Amino acid sequence: MMRAPHRNSWHRAGLFFATIIAVVHLAGTAWAEVARANAVAGAVTLVRDGMTSALMTGSALNPDDEIVTAADSRAEVVFADGSTLVIGANSRIIVRRFDVNSDTSRTGLLDLLQGIVRMALTPGADSDVGIATRTAIASVRSTEWIVEAKPDTSAVFVISGRVAVAGNGVPGEVILNAGEGTDVALGKPPSGAKPWGVKRVRQFYKRTSRP
Repeated sequence: MMRAPHRNSWHRAGLFFATIIAVVHLAGTAWAEVARANAVAGAVTLVRDGMTSALMTGSALNPDDEIVTAADSRAEVVFADGSTLVIGANSRIIVRRFDVNSDTSRTGLLDLLQGIVRMALTPGADSDVGIATRTAIASVRSTEWIVEAKPDTSAVFVISGRVAVAGNGVPGEVILNAGEGTDVALGKPPSGAKPWGVKRVRQFYKRTSRP
């Protein structure tokens, strides 16, 4: 007659399978990671699956994570290819995805719900990366640019490279070169590309300076 397994045997088996599950979970987490917080100043919150926690330097970001900055707070995020995103005060942005497919290809989409961000893509890669707001979508290949989102208007300014800006859900597009900007009202196409005044540019630079 076969004897039942010893209680300790069941205990060891349970620990073994628990370890396997933990390893699989960690592997899945690493696979999902798209970026890390490189610098944080002030109160910055990470929202993931409806749960909130403090965003700390070194925190991993997964697809669809939302970052929320309070007044006088900022954060810098670094993606796998070295591209950076600085998030200004009183901002909310969702990192929908950022995929580095190879040394020469990457795609990404970020939703700026409110506030202001500055993004700088590393040069050399063929890119399809966009920042969407309620009123506009700014798409680039390789560049550095700033996007501001308000309830009924957005603004885009290009530091280097070129950016295509389109109204959200309306026809019309403008191409911005370095030093040019545009404003996009809700339900309207972008305004014509034009150089911005020094005062406005300095304000945008200050609000998106590295923490």
